[in-house]
Amino acid sequence: MPSASSFLICQDSLRDPYFQLAWEEALALSMQEFDMKLGVRIWKTFRTIVLGISEKEFETIEKNTLEEFNNFFPTYQISFINQKSKLNVKEKREQLLIARRASGGGTVFHDHPGNLNFSLFVDISNNSELYPIKKSYDVLLGIARDALAEQAIIATTAGKSDISVKMEDGVLKKISGNAQFRKKNVIVQHGTLILSPALFDQVEKIQLHPPEEPEYRNKRSHREFLTSIDKPLDEKKYASSMLMKLKQYLGVTEAKSNHTYTETTSFIKQSLRKAKELKEGKYSDLKWILKDTSGL
Repeated sequence: MPSASSFLICQDSLRDPYFQLAWEEALALSMQEFDMKLGVRIWKTFRTIVLGISEKEFETIEKNTLEEFNNFFPTYQISFINQKSKLNVKEKREQLLIARRASGGGTVFHDHPGNLNFSLFVDISNNSELYPIKKSYDVLLGIARDALAEQAIIATTAGKSDISVKMEDGVLKKISGNAQFRKKNVIVQHGTLILSPALFDQVEKIQLHPPEEPEYRNKRSHREFLTSIDKPLDEKKYASSMLMKLKQYLGVTEAKSNHTYTETTSFIKQSLRKAKELKEGKYSDLKWILKDTSGL
């Protein structure tokens, strides 16, 4: 693959999780239409618990949290999603939202500036070695890990889809959980990177111990198992580094064209249109978010 079109999206602004997750899928669906082969996105959202596609919410989220969300979400839909009235940034931050993504894996918690979300997009039509899930995780987790090393953050991959750091006592603690979904030969692998230990108190209060865990967790609590990176992260440098390493792996010597969020290219416009449709028709639908409300 001597040349290929790519995109790099570095979002500084916070957006609601239903748009953010919808745009992940919309970008993947738009890639082949515009002969897009690879891309990287970093993004941020408000306080949100994000479920994996097949998870049962009662097994991972504290019951009172589920009840509170179920009670206020209809009002939130009217005031925020349909934009009938304006919520200020403080009000948006105070709402604890629940969302469901298109990928598998376990429940995660988003709350910028405590974490940063990153996504890698790869069209694997000409890279059949990435079809096996384990191989694709090994490659893409390695790219995210190695990009951290360029900022002197030394980490290792662990379990099926984690990035962890080794503590002074030799114990591994998780700094990033990752998951995948696939659309039309495009892999989307997204992860959340913990930037601040302030996240741990919130996670302990609202998330239950997961029903499944990687062997290296060894039944540790959220607080015992998680840690944050130990130095400031240059977010845009991190995104650019991941894109460069992705190009190197795919053998792309130079891009035919690079698309960014700030450009009004047809690719970006089309993906945003699809994102709006997916947000309204899927990701902000309570039937999608909470698949089992029998306990409420």
